[in-house]
Amino acid sequence: MADTTIKRANQFVSYYRVSTQKQGRSGLGLAAQQEDIRRYVEAVGGEIIADFEEIESGKKADRPRLADALAVCRLSGATLIIAKLDRLARNVAFVSTLMESEVEFVAVDFPQANKLTIHILAAIAEYERELISKRTKAALSAAKQKGTKLGFQNPKKAEHAKAASEKGKLKRIRLSAESRRANSVKRATDCAAVIIEIIDNGQTSLRAIAAELTARPTIKAPRGGVWHVESVRRVLASADVNGRKLIDIWREARAVKRAISSTNRPYKPSKTAIAKFAGALEQIIVEGNIAMRDIVHELGARGLRAPGGTWSAEGVVQMVGVATKDNPHLTELWEHTEGTRRLLERAERRKLEHTNVGVGA
Repeated sequence: MADTTIKRANQFVSYYRVSTQKQGRSGLGLAAQQEDIRRYVEAVGGEIIADFEEIESGKKADRPRLADALAVCRLSGATLIIAKLDRLARNVAFVSTLMESEVEFVAVDFPQANKLTIHILAAIAEYERELISKRTKAALSAAKQKGTKLGFQNPKKAEHAKAASEKGKLKRIRLSAESRRANSVKRATDCAAVIIEIIDNGQTSLRAIAAELTARPTIKAPRGGVWHVESVRRVLASADVNGRKLIDIWREARAVKRAISSTNRPYKPSKTAIAKFAGALEQIIVEGNIAMRDIVHELGARGLRAPGGTWSAEGVVQMVGVATKDNPHLTELWEHTEGTRRLLERAERRKLEHTNVGVGA
């Protein structure tokens, strides 16, 4: 397990960005970024498992190729690497997205600017809000000293304000929970293609899928380490594939496999089923039904389960072979029945032959 952790720690997903279509076609700026990242990765003894190139404005936070890079990082546990810090849009929306993505990143020109730096930037933004709050309070205090009346004079308005504050607090808690659920769904969707591939290869049990995911070093378990049945179950329940729940796709594949397996599986009757068959067969023979068609009919009429679903001569012979193994009485009875049936069949054939001869004469 330790070796796997070290390997993942040295895996990187590179992200390159150029500002214009012209720069993208000419390679201006892109070659320099690639060279800087290559040198850094070699220096730390790592490897690049995926590359993503984007031609966008740095002011935009909704860049699709960056979203793809983050998805690969979440899936593999790799680190997002960029050449320069200014290649990531430095705005509140993007900082929030990167923090919520649970992805580590490093900038070659400023290696210390990893996920911790993002937290520092957020702390600075919080500090600025606190300064604004303090200045606002100081201004309100000065206004109050001058005789200005503050707050709501109407009690009902004060109650509404308090209720609104509580409502805002609950909303922040709800949004935090929704953010965690959204991250869980994103990661589950990232794993969906790999899980479908495993299912298509015939592995439909949760335990088998967990083993296959653990065997792939680029697929990180939700909490690290190995995949378990419950972690696979949660991913199946969360992921959507083209508007369908992944768990529904898995259930269909499992049902198909079970149907095929049950069709190809030879019938193995239980001891209870064998005992019921032996008792019914003995009673049928004692009642004088020794012709195979009569035995087949009687077994079906008594509601006994047949090897192929419906009783036939082949099914009777198959069950007799199982039931007579440890039942010498039934073995003797069946052999006597078989001998009697052969004699009757021989007599019937001779009668038919004599009849045909008489008609011919």
